[in-house]
Amino acid sequence: MHGRFNYKISFAPTVINFGLPMGLLGLGVNASHINTLFDTYYLAPFLMTIGLFSFVFLGLHYIYYLLLPASRAELLFEWRHPFTRSFLPAITLTAMLGITGLDSLYPLSDHFLWLILSGLAFFHLAISLYLIGGWIFNEKVMITDHKPTWFIVISGNFVASITFMTYFRTEQNAYEIAMFFYASGLFLWIAFATSILYRLIFHQPVRKALRPSLFIFLAPPSLACVASIHISEGFIHDGQILSSTISIVSWLSYSFASVMFMLWLTQSRYFISSGLSMASWSYVYPLAAYGLATQYMAQALNSPELKILSLVLLLFVLGLILLLFKWLYKRFIDPVSG
Repeated sequence: MHGRFNYKISFAPTVINFGLPMGLLGLGVNASHINTLFDTYYLAPFLMTIGLFSFVFLGLHYIYYLLLPASRAELLFEWRHPFTRSFLPAITLTAMLGITGLDSLYPLSDHFLWLILSGLAFFHLAISLYLIGGWIFNEKVMITDHKPTWFIVISGNFVASITFMTYFRTEQNAYEIAMFFYASGLFLWIAFATSILYRLIFHQPVRKALRPSLFIFLAPPSLACVASIHISEGFIHDGQILSSTISIVSWLSYSFASVMFMLWLTQSRYFISSGLSMASWSYVYPLAAYGLATQYMAQALNSPELKILSLVLLLFVLGLILLLFKWLYKRFIDPVSG
């Protein structure tokens, strides 16, 4: 008996979906920088292209449903929910990564980059103030509402700092802007890391389905390490990643990220038992960020061991992405017999 199959794409719009392009673009940045260590020039454009496409597609998909009266209220409710609204900074963070990815594929003018990145950084700051103010003054927020997804807003601060120093380190006020985002991100990382560890140890642990979000622990300290190198005096003067660009903050943040990576690695059975879901995209971006920090440390220390580790991390995340895309295909593209 012969039959034909129609494929129906079915997935609900949610701000959580932006974790997908965030992970792809983050790994694209990782693959772009690893070119300084290994010959992998073909990977970055491929990942950047897929990441940009998914970001645009999901963005238009989200905006379309946001404009529909039937679904608008539900999407706006996400902006007020203690958990889902913590994903709002993923939009500005992904947009900043997307602009850097677009520039790597089709070089943009410095003036356009300055305008768009400044606008995104300002928008990210506005979201940060909205989120932190809500967490502080909303009496309904409980300690169990504090989840690792709160680290997304901090990661965006470090990305803004890195981006400004990458493109505009010789421009007036670029250093001050980069330092503002770096310093505020560093303070919030220390505060949030302390409070989330307290919540995980002494209160109810995160639900099984949300365990992949624990990997977000890796992102802020990894990006803090990279940002600390970019704002170092040695890097600002000559743009070279040397041992002189490694500060005590670089060591502190990278070491903390490494400890958390080893902790989650030794407890991998808990993450494996969670299976695959949209929450599993929480693995991708933090591991890409940790891999990027490892690359910077490998360059600065001229360490072959760290170079190999950064390559292994890249290959592992690529394999994980293949598994996630396979799951996405089975989960959201339903074959309907015709």
